[in-house]
Amino acid sequence: MVDEFIGKQEVVIKSLGASIKNTPGIAGGAILGDGRVGLILDLEAIYVERSKRAEIIKESLLTAC
Repeated sequence: MVDEFIGKQEVVIKSLGASIKNTPGIAGGAILGDGRVGLILDLEAIYVERSKRAEIIKESLLTAC
C-alpha cells in the first residue's frame, strides 16, 4: 500500500550483473538523475519469499511442541 507520492524522477534502468541478477526481490538497478545508483525492488518476490519463510518457521514451531 502506498501512503503518498512525493514526486517523480526520470531514471535510466540497467540490468544487473550475474552476481546480483538472481537475487530474489531485486528486479534491476537505476541510475538516478543526480548520478546516484538505486535498486529496483520486486515487491511481489519479496512478499512471496517472506511468506515462505514465515510458513517454514510456523511449521517448525508446531513440530517442536
